[in-house]
Amino acid sequence: LHVGYGGELGDTRFSLSASRFDTRGFSAIDPAAAPLANPDPDGYRNHGLSFSASRRLTRAHEIGVAVFGTEAWIDYDRPVFAVPSDEHRSNQELSMLQGWWEARLVEPWKSRLTVAQNVDHRIDTLNGAFSNRSRTRTRQLIWDNELRISAPHALTAGFEGRNQTLDSASSFGADPLRKREVSAARVGYVGRLGDHALQANYRYEDYSDFGAEGTYYLGYGYDLTGAWRLSVSQGTAFRAPTFLDLDPAFGNPSLQAERSKTNELGIQWASGTHRLRVTVFDTE
Repeated sequence: LHVGYGGELGDTRFSLSASRFDTRGFSAIDPAAAPLANPDPDGYRNHGLSFSASRRLTRAHEIGVAVFGTEAWIDYDRPVFAVPSDEHRSNQELSMLQGWWEARLVEPWKSRLTVAQNVDHRIDTLNGAFSNRSRTRTRQLIWDNELRISAPHALTAGFEGRNQTLDSASSFGADPLRKREVSAARVGYVGRLGDHALQANYRYEDYSDFGAEGTYYLGYGYDLTGAWRLSVSQGTAFRAPTFLDLDPAFGNPSLQAERSKTNELGIQWASGTHRLRVTVFDTE
């Protein structure tokens, strides 16, 4: 079930929505493969509420706020050191508060400053009794910029600071409180030169617990005709494990960061509202 309403009042825009989802589910683990797993259906339900509003102060300045909250109840199986009658349940509360300011200090330059906080609170029970608890809080400061050099050419740049803390009842050594500081910077270019489309992006991240890493994306497209386009690209990615990945109760505290590289080749035909695209890609 999902309901929502939005509109404008003068220079103010707003939207409000609420949702509910409920499913009985099925056994999360096949008892035939894991005889100690509980064969009962593992259901899931959640309800959520979100609100956002923005106000244009002048032609060059706009401010906004967004709020989101959801609560979920999850049944799951953990057949290790269990009996088939064990009932594992999790209650998870997610919340987000965000404020932003967008400005055009000069016509070609658009800037957006965002401040946000996210909280993830989870409690797990075994047969109705407390089993584990975790609370993750993330605070972010993001500054995005776009500079339109000319109609077909644009430069982008962004900076981000992120602070994360985890308070967990499981054992992260002697101290249940885990902290992480992340700083990131990115630059990019997108443009066209006649029949040639170009894109280049670079991002640099520095994690207090996993070190620094740079990633990039390079893309090129060529219009063979008015309908046919050939494209080729290469990109890399970096992903540090989340606190939940590293939590001994749910994951593996010895996990290392993941790195990937993707090459892609595609051809596209487009005419009016119709589009056909074939892509070959390889990811390591």
